[in-house]
Amino acid sequence: MFLLVLLINLEELYLSGNSYDKIELNMPAYESLRLLQLTENKFEDWSCILKIDKVFPKLCTLILAHNKISTCGKLLQKLFERSVEDNETAFRHLQVLNMNNTFISEWDELGKLSVIKSVADIRLHSIPLVQVLYCSSKPSGRFLCLKGLNGNENSDGNSCYRKSFLNTAN
Repeated sequence: MFLLVLLINLEELYLSGNSYDKIELNMPAYESLRLLQLTENKFEDWSCILKIDKVFPKLCTLILAHNKISTCGKLLQKLFERSVEDNETAFRHLQVLNMNNTFISEWDELGKLSVIKSVADIRLHSIPLVQVLYCSSKPSGRFLCLKGLNGNENSDGNSCYRKSFLNTAN
């Protein structure tokens, strides 16, 4: 991450296809980065992903598509169980979270992501949970601030998904 020291105004960083499986960033907070793309790496859970928030505290878009993430991790679970005040500090500026083609297959794991209060748009194309989702599925993965799912705010074709993920009954 020596590059970040030289490019102090960098707002977008694309690190796709680098076979990263962990994040070890021992550097001060980098305030200018708004978009981080980590597509097609080897991340498996959120224990290392949470480190990103400390280094890039103003991150607005995080793209984790095509990773082997199947769990949201014990650290995210701890955030999920804490009080509202503590939860609001996790990725407080993150608005878009892309987890397309990950391995999330359980509602409980997806529900843990709701601790990220600022997320307004989540992308979940081609995850095992969505591939078998029917309107009668357990609607426990709700996000209070979510306005969009997979890029659509309010399309009739996604009404089944909206009822399950968004905090709406429409």
